[in-house]
Amino acid sequence: MFKRIKISILRKKRKSILEKNAAISTGLSIISGYTLDKALNKPTEKFIEKFKEVNKDSPKLDKYIEGIKIAKPTLILGTVYYCAIPLVSTFFAERLHKKKDK
Repeated sequence: MFKRIKISILRKKRKSILEKNAAISTGLSIISGYTLDKALNKPTEKFIEKFKEVNKDSPKLDKYIEGIKIAKPTLILGTVYYCAIPLVSTFFAERLHKKKDK
């Protein structure tokens, strides 16, 4: 009986940490993704201008530029969500859980 209660308490603690981790991950990925996207607008425009100069004779230049504009936010959000956020959100979720226990 007591073993079941202990297991139930442990599951609730793990679930609490996972819920906090998910909330932090979502919030941080959205905020940092949009911030990085805005911060990289000027460098992307400079790159597109140089790309236009180098490839001015290409018949598919408009499609290439459209692809660059689509790929930029995709790569930013993918990198943030799959590389940076798991490290940061796990750290903060554990910290929040430890503060709650105290």
